[in-house]
Amino acid sequence: MNSVNVDWQREISKYIEDRVRKELIRKYIEEGKNNLTKMKNINNSDLIREDRDA
Repeated sequence: MNSVNVDWQREISKYIEDRVRKELIRKYIEEGKNNLTKMKNINNSDLIREDRDA
């Protein structure tokens, strides 16, 4: 590793940051899918009635 001119600390930090970013994106996409599934089960007329009563 010493024989090549590479900033290993920078390379490792960049790899870790990219990996964390990808995992967060995966997590947020999964949460979004779960929320969408929950929203599909909501009755729109109930929401409208609830808003009118408020």
